[in-house]
Amino acid sequence: GFIAGYVRGCDLKTCGQMGSVAAVYTVEKYGTVTHTYTKKQFIERYQKNYGTKISLK
Repeated sequence: GFIAGYVRGCDLKTCGQMGSVAAVYTVEKYGTVTHTYTKKQFIERYQKNYGTKISLK
């Protein structure tokens, strides 16, 4: 999450927020590789949690 934002040129605050959204998917499921999400799901969750839209290209 953080690195994905960083390589896209996002500011550090947005990078941190993206990292936290990505981390949530990991801790919601039991195990280390049982989580999956789509770009659409990620964007929707980001907007729900932070109240702003994010564009990922």
